[in-house]
Amino acid sequence: MKLTDLYPSRYLKAEDIKGKDRTLTIKGITMEPLGQEKDEKPVLTFTNSDKQLVLNKTNGLVVASLYGEDTDAWIGKHITIFATRVPFGGKLVDSIRVRERAAAAPTAGDEDLPF
Repeated sequence: MKLTDLYPSRYLKAEDIKGKDRTLTIKGITMEPLGQEKDEKPVLTFTNSDKQLVLNKTNGLVVASLYGEDTDAWIGKHITIFATRVPFGGKLVDSIRVRERAAAAPTAGDEDLPF
C-alpha cells in the first residue's frame, strides 16, 4: 500500500493524471488558505473530477490567456492538464500544467475521471 493511499488529498497531483492529458470542465474557483502560512490561493473545482487544482500563477496565466482575466467567465470552460517536471528549489519536481490551447469538451472516457 502507498502512503498516498493512507492519506488521500483533495487536490490534484501530477501522479493522479498518470502521464496522460486530461480535459476538465471548470465548475468554479475559490480562494482557500493553504500551506503553513495559510496564504490565500486560488483553487479550481471541476464538474468531472472530485479533486481540485490549486492554481499556481503559471497555470492561472495560461487559463486567463485562453478565457480572459474574469474568473467568472471560466465557469463551464474546458482546460487540459498534463504532468511534467519543472525546476523548483534546485531540483526537478513533478508538476501539473495547463495546455496553452483551448481544450475540447471531455470525451466519453474523461467524463467521470478517477480522481
